[in-house]
Formats: sequence, C-alpha cells, structure tokens
Amino acid sequence: TSGYTAEQSIKGDRIPAPDGKKGEYKDARINYAILGKIVEAVSESDYSEYIQKKIVKPLKLESTYTTDEMSGKDIVGGHDNIFGLPVAKRAVSNDDKEWDAVSATGIVSDAKDMGNVLSMYLAAGGQTLSYDQIEKIYSDGVDCGKTIFGTNGTSSLGWIKTKVGKQDVYYVSGAIDGYISAAFLVPGQDVGIAMLFDTSDVISGNDVISELIKCCMSCNRRESENNRFKSSHDAAY
Repeated sequence: TSGYTAEQSIKGDRIPAPDGKKGEYKDARINYAILGKIVEAVSESDYSEYIQKKIVKPLKLESTYTTDEMSGKDIVGGHDNIFGLPVAKRAVSNDDKEWDAVSATGIVSDAKDMGNVLSMYLAAGGQTLSYDQIEKIYSDGVDCGKTIFGTNGTSSLGWIKTKVGKQDVYYVSGAIDGYISAAFLVPGQDVGIAMLFDTSDVISGNDVISELIKCCMSCNRRESENNRFKSSHDAAY
C-alpha cells in the first residue's frame, strides 16, 4: 500500500519515489528492501546479523541463513525451468546488483526450520513476536484481489488472508534462484504447513499447491472428527 510497484527497485543509496497509487495492494519487493534498511538503521547492525540474533537463535533454527552467509553451507541446489529443461541454479547474494537482495528475497531455510517458525505463530507469539504482533497479522488488512485458492483475500504484514471452506487460511510465499517456498497457517485447525519446491518441479504451480493445502486441511479435519468420536465413544463405556 506504499505506492511502490513490482517493477521498482533500489540501486545504490537512492530510494525512488513511488510510481503507483498509495493505498492499493502491490506485491512490491522494494517495500522489503526499505524495511531492511530501516532495520539496519534502528538496530545499528547488519541485516544478516539482526536476523541471526532476533530470529535464528531464539527459535533455534539450524538450517536458516541469509544469502550472504551461505559460503561453505551444505545447501541443496535448485533449478530453473528454461524451455522445459531444468537448469541448475544456486541461491547467491545479489548485493553487487542491488543492495535490497538480502532483505527482500535473501533468506534460505528448510522445512523443519520453517515448521518451527509456524509453530511460533500458532502459539500466538514468543521470543520473536508478541501476541499483539501476531494478532495484527490475523486481522483483516487491505484487499489484495484473488488468492491462489481463487477466493478474495486481504493482506496484512506480508501475509495473505482468505477463506477456504469455513476456515481462515493465511499464507506467504517466496522465490529465489532455483527455489520456491510457501507457508500456510490454519489457526482454526492449529495447523501450519511449509512447502519447498524446486522451481522446475511440475507441482510448484499455484493450482497444485492450493489443492495440496485443501487435502491437508481435509485430512486433518477427518482425523479431528475421528478423535472426537473415539473420545465420546470411550466415555460412553
């Protein structure tokens, strides 16, 4: 809603004026770039150091790095799909091109670590975010049009909120060279789902991802109903 567009970026130390209309939702990478610089200015520390201190260490994440910390790390390489052929890619720091790379799309993680982060959200806060901050994410934000589920959605603090059946679903996605990630929260079912894909994978499209989430929600609902039936059945005896 800042007025920046998806095409805008920051080069050097100059922050351009917004090209779009303020108040309208745009998935613009430059917003994260500016926030990254604000974090560095307020904390008086490097962005990567801040992430390690405030997120990685408190949540005990073992395989989460910024792209400028990846040297020597055992990270599985991804692929891009070029004319139907998988071409090997590896996430790298892009700071020689744009200083916004790390704060915008420069964090690499795995499913286990992402699960730990989602657990923190479902627990309504902890060492990294407070209950009030979590509630702001769960609140209705600005209209963002259609979601990957084909439903209308709103956006608040980077998360998309929509209805899938009777459940509120929140999700955020990201992409970096060779990789696609998506994280989903279903607070009503106390479920968090992290998905990581190779960019060249045929199942990395939004249609397939949305169907996988619906399947997971359905399976979780049936399991909950079976557990409730078993509990009431046992109580009858």
